[in-house]
Amino acid sequence: MTSTSVFFSYARADDDANYDDPTKSFMRRLYNGLTAAGFDVWWDRASLPSRSLTFTVEIEQAIRACERFVLVVGPGAAQSDYVRAEYEFALAQCKPITPILRAGDYHLIPKALGIDNVNAIDCRPTRDEAAAVADIVARLRQPAPIGPAIGVKPLPRGYIVREQVYRRALDALQADAIQATVISAPPNNQSAVAVFGMGGVGKSTLAAALAHDCQIRRHYRDGVIWLEVGQDPNVAALQASVGVHFGDSRDNYPDERVGALSLSRVLQGKTALLVLDDVWDYKLADHFRLSGTACRLLITTRSGALATRVQGADIQLNTLTPEEGARLIANLTGGDPNDPDSRAIAEFLGGHTLAIVLAAAQIANAYADSPADMLRLLQKQQAAGDPFGDLQVEADDKDFNLSLSLSLSYKALPDDDLRRRFRALGVFALEGTFDRAALAAVWGDADEDKARAPLKKLVDAGLLDWDRQSGRYSQHRLLRAYARALLAQAGEDEAALKRHFEHYYSQHGDHDANNDEARHPGIAADWENVQAALAWGVNHAPEPACDLAWALDYYMKMRETLEIRREVFTQALTSAERAGYALGLANTLKALGDWSVRQDDLDAARGFFAQAMTLYQAIGDRVGQMNTLISLARMARDKENDLAAAKRHFEAVFAIADRTPAFRDHPVVQGWRREYAALSGDAPASQDQMAELVMELLKLLYAAGGADAVREMLKGKLPDEDIEAILAQLGGEA
Repeated sequence: MTSTSVFFSYARADDDANYDDPTKSFMRRLYNGLTAAGFDVWWDRASLPSRSLTFTVEIEQAIRACERFVLVVGPGAAQSDYVRAEYEFALAQCKPITPILRAGDYHLIPKALGIDNVNAIDCRPTRDEAAAVADIVARLRQPAPIGPAIGVKPLPRGYIVREQVYRRALDALQADAIQATVISAPPNNQSAVAVFGMGGVGKSTLAAALAHDCQIRRHYRDGVIWLEVGQDPNVAALQASVGVHFGDSRDNYPDERVGALSLSRVLQGKTALLVLDDVWDYKLADHFRLSGTACRLLITTRSGALATRVQGADIQLNTLTPEEGARLIANLTGGDPNDPDSRAIAEFLGGHTLAIVLAAAQIANAYADSPADMLRLLQKQQAAGDPFGDLQVEADDKDFNLSLSLSLSYKALPDDDLRRRFRALGVFALEGTFDRAALAAVWGDADEDKARAPLKKLVDAGLLDWDRQSGRYSQHRLLRAYARALLAQAGEDEAALKRHFEHYYSQHGDHDANNDEARHPGIAADWENVQAALAWGVNHAPEPACDLAWALDYYMKMRETLEIRREVFTQALTSAERAGYALGLANTLKALGDWSVRQDDLDAARGFFAQAMTLYQAIGDRVGQMNTLISLARMARDKENDLAAAKRHFEAVFAIADRTPAFRDHPVVQGWRREYAALSGDAPASQDQMAELVMELLKLLYAAGGADAVREMLKGKLPDEDIEAILAQLGGEA
């Protein structure tokens, strides 16, 4: 059994200078005691013999490597910048921290640890030391599981902790009585937490910070799961994403009603936090039933009225104070957090977080010479009036302070081409992320490398976000709304939407390729934008849109809910009918038939299959005919227990396949033959039957590659004289 690694963080001022003498040094005695108990202890007195690296680098490496972090608290530690840096780094790494009080009182325990004072172990000289060390050993041997963070947004650049609201939300999320935490509205009652605010003030950022918080992840040991909701969510898909994480089948979430029941079952015995980001309808919480579980909801919303409809104690997330705004600007620019001009910028922009971020980016990029210069530019813009007064932006998305700051960022872009590129971002799905290839396609670049320099400029300007870990880009919802409105105003929207569709069609429009499940994670990453592309395509490019929907059929079977499949193919059906696209109509009817079978609506399935079969026959599509017959055979076998009908459908498939050698010997068809054999109760093929099958395969090989191809395949498997006898037979039959 491997030993647990422990890191000691302490101030030398709290220990005796003679650290080698156990009669004088508490740290030496603690080191000896934990080492004797089997722990692998990192203590700078014993573990820093080398000075080849800087002190900070060695400390960070040791903290990264340790499993447990012991903080020895005393007056010296409370004043030590080194100790503070150590425990802050340990917190950032989610290391389990065990505080022990060596001197002074419990108020010296750092509040940043978020640990109740009663959990600190008393090791002051007034207590029996052997008992105290035994307590430390017992605590370090306790498991400290940490829940995974699933799909949680990364924290933005320059993130600042808003202490009061953060602490209130943190405490509420860990209170046993909490049923939901809603980033939404003013105080109501104490059964949940609600923190609300207008768009762009940092609700999602606060939720992400809480979701990444180590205390939260230790409390919710089964995981913190981020769900992007938005204005028009597919509730069943959201429910299914939680259920699948816990090993449930996606088929158990056909709609939001059944999905709620399935989710309630799955979450029994779990301790998980579900983050519902950007909620617009209070009824959404009803579809995530957590009663009787230790799971909780954290909901972000703009609507105070919505929050009052969700039971919970509420925390209002206000705009930034001038002090907080100045800190944010300093974090983003490397400036002084006490700079009066930075405070004035934050106040001038009404504390609007996103507006302040954009202003800070212009200072960091040296578009503005200084905070004072940026303030002057903002005041000048205000005097000129609302820069986007005539822009068609939804009322919920438009904000005058954001317009002031964004207009300067937009004008500061160095050329018209970069402004065009910003506008084109409006075609991407509101909740979607995208890669550089997609951006290059939408921008009309010949290859994605040409998009690199413009991308960097947009990221540096704060107009686009990049997640280094995933390599994907995203954009704040409000910026997307302005970009979309600017795109339409410039009359460039249709061309950009067409390029958007064509890109995702080129990436995911191959039906056979998408049957490879290794491709599915890439489709899933693009899914929001694929859906947006389909929504445009069914009205503007019906034939390729129908083909794209059909190409995604297997992916949707494996990764998406039945409801999503129904929506996609219902749209495709309407589009195919309107365009008179026979193949697309047949494929769509076949897919809807499969969907109806999964829903146990067999009458509807038979109707869809019959229509699909008629169309496939009319256009001479034998593959479509065979696939439809197989669906009918399996429905008869699995749903109706009509084995005679199932046999008839299988035999009809083989009648089609046997007319074409490429179909007859295809591995898929061979799989269907095995299904038929099992259905018929037939014994495995005899040796004579196997010999006949092998000879048929050799005939195909001989016809394609001649005698040499057959010799190469059989070489080493049969004696040479047997191979030549087979070749003579094949030559005689040719």
